[in-house]
Amino acid sequence: MNKASTWPMYFTRGYMFHTKKHGHRRKTCNYGICVKGDNYSDASDEADFYGILTDIIQLEYVGLLNLKITLFKCEWYDPTPSRGTRKSENGVVDVLSSGKYYKYEPFILGTYVLHLKQIKFVIFPIHNKSSSKQTWLNVLKVNPRSNILGKYKNKDEIGLLQQENDEDVMHVQEIEVDRLVDTVNHTEEIDFDVGDAELEDEFQCNISSSDDDENEEM
Repeated sequence: MNKASTWPMYFTRGYMFHTKKHGHRRKTCNYGICVKGDNYSDASDEADFYGILTDIIQLEYVGLLNLKITLFKCEWYDPTPSRGTRKSENGVVDVLSSGKYYKYEPFILGTYVLHLKQIKFVIFPIHNKSSSKQTWLNVLKVNPRSNILGKYKNKDEIGLLQQENDEDVMHVQEIEVDRLVDTVNHTEEIDFDVGDAELEDEFQCNISSSDDDENEEM
């Protein structure tokens, strides 16, 4: 490793992540992290790790490949079901703010493409000050940018006007005209046939003139 640097924000897979220090005063909370865990034998009951992004570290290895690795340093809540997290029948997930993960595993890869998600924590209203240590946070998952949930219904395609009215197209018929009609309703017979016209030879004048010249010379 030749260089290590820290960043206040990082964009990946449509998510804009902020560190808690950088984004805690903003209206949008972009420092919530959710990672799929695999510490349970049943794959359908895998525990999700929920935490807070505290630092973004980039490690750079200078060389021919110039490798760069981005690490997220997080503070995890206790992922134990019914103790640190709870899930309702409707799929709503809550985490206990005072419960912390007992193992030291703060780093994850920022390019953890398949399992890294962004979330937001919403605090429940506190009715009793004595129970402030047992504050539960509601987990809201954030959709990536340019990703909209829902099913798209394909409407029937509207055909072109020419395609819809092909059967009603009027065909123009050829009509032979044998007389001319003026605006005064006066008719005049046409007594002319194109075949009767004689074709004029454009070289006729030249030929006759050349013949006359030959006769004069003789």
